[in-house]
Amino acid sequence: MNQIGLLLLRKLGPYWICQILGWLFYLAAMFALPLIVYPKSWQRVGLVVLSVSIGFATSHLLRLYVRRSQWTHLSLRQLLPRVLLASLLSALVWKLVFTASYVLVKPLANELDAAALLFVRDVIDGSGTMLLWSALYFGYHYFRRHREAELGRWKLEAAVKDAELRALKSQVNPHFLFNALNSIRALIVDEPRKARDAVTHLSNILRYALDSGDSQTVSLEHEMEMVREYLRIAEIRFDERLQSQCQIAPDCLAVQVPPMAIQTLVENGIKHGIARLPGGGCIRISARKAEGCCVVEVQSPRANGRSSDAPGLGLQNTRERLRLLCGPQASLLLRSEGALVTAHMEIPIGEEGHESSAH
Repeated sequence: MNQIGLLLLRKLGPYWICQILGWLFYLAAMFALPLIVYPKSWQRVGLVVLSVSIGFATSHLLRLYVRRSQWTHLSLRQLLPRVLLASLLSALVWKLVFTASYVLVKPLANELDAAALLFVRDVIDGSGTMLLWSALYFGYHYFRRHREAELGRWKLEAAVKDAELRALKSQVNPHFLFNALNSIRALIVDEPRKARDAVTHLSNILRYALDSGDSQTVSLEHEMEMVREYLRIAEIRFDERLQSQCQIAPDCLAVQVPPMAIQTLVENGIKHGIARLPGGGCIRISARKAEGCCVVEVQSPRANGRSSDAPGLGLQNTRERLRLLCGPQASLLLRSEGALVTAHMEIPIGEEGHESSAH
């Protein structure tokens, strides 16, 4: 029986459920007075049932007119006078039909004056009832339209973010590939063996890029595997001028980061720091947890004339992806510390150590 009731409710829809329950509640309220004041006046009970039935039909006819005229798409300023007038006219029709039905059953004879006063009172009461019905009906539709608009806005924002992320990824991967191929080209003639090793490392990086192409984020552990491959290519090119150190806290390995994000910071440090220094230098990569965030830092030597805040295309893309994936809590800053430049990245993490909002 419960399943049959649920199926029936679903088939009726929200309008008919509210319409039936609302008028039943009104009927119960109207029943109370005749049964209390006139316990044996079943004639009055019958009149109440007749009145409520006519009100039910009148409100449904009003709903049909409202839908046909598309009042639910009107602004509040346009809707309010229409609702007030419609409530008055609906109540007038309601009470006219009820009075006509009552006269057919019991002629008024000498009770015309009293009946006129009762009719005016009933029209005023009916107007209030129809006004309440209209407020509930249009309130429901306003809430529904507002919710649909919010859902549509969220879907649109998600689609825009997805499109932006795809565009940023398409810029990141070719940008990295171009720099890696330039490094290999410089080795082909003079050091073909190192060039072959570099091609092997590059193929591993490309496989990583392809595997993570459909993912918004990857674990820090996988990202660091790719970074080490990139460093091997860079070490082949710069030889002893490039050293690297990695200090990654074990509890940070599962943190989710944008693909190629740390590689971009390492590439930036090599391109703008080590490559411009005759003696080269050391790239230091660290990751630790602090105050609900995973703090990733890439430290590199500072070449003469290198600004502490000189974002190229790669860094701009990384910042934008962090904003889209992690929200305003995520950040990427470049700062100078004497002869060093540090790229400081903060990624919010959840209770289980994973990045909190990328998924």
